[in-house]
Amino acid sequence: MGQQEDVQFGWQDALIWFFRVALVFCFVGLIVLFVRSIRIDAASRDPEYAVAVTGVAGLDLAAGDAPALSPVFNLTVRIDNAGNLLSTACVYSHATAVVSYGDAFLGKGSVPAFCAGERQVEERAATAWGQDVVVPRFLRDRLAGELERGGAEVDVEVTISPAGCASCHDKVLVCKAKIGGGPSPCELDYIYPRPGRGAGDTIV
Repeated sequence: MGQQEDVQFGWQDALIWFFRVALVFCFVGLIVLFVRSIRIDAASRDPEYAVAVTGVAGLDLAAGDAPALSPVFNLTVRIDNAGNLLSTACVYSHATAVVSYGDAFLGKGSVPAFCAGERQVEERAATAWGQDVVVPRFLRDRLAGELERGGAEVDVEVTISPAGCASCHDKVLVCKAKIGGGPSPCELDYIYPRPGRGAGDTIV
């Protein structure tokens, strides 16, 4: 009888020892995963966006006093996600690019949807255009001088609408790109939607 009890208690001790060891291994594994996630998060950096104006047509500023322009801008939108170890960065569907100069509208066009996965760099071509765009004379003269010197820059804003989320904020890439130059870095801004009006609300 005593021998059976010793055997029984021996198995119980072994099970207790086994569960203790397993618990220690689980605890150590959790610590390793936690430290690894912190290291990855610290090493990872946010995606970087850039826009290039690779060419332009119809920007005929030498046409004297012609009141309107019909420019076409060839754009390249770039996502540099090479330093991001955690997530994919995207330009969603319904994205638009607006080109302006000194607050004067020059053109607008759609940007194709695309993504750059972790540690990837992707880019897509887009076109922004305007029809009979009126630009003030002082801005025309200033832009003409910059084009002659080869240093003309335009403002480009790429508005990214998250797919399938009418109430989400829009991401806006705010860029200043040199005509005919390489990719120019963009700042990422956010536009938050206004709360929907309730019935009977007064429009101000």
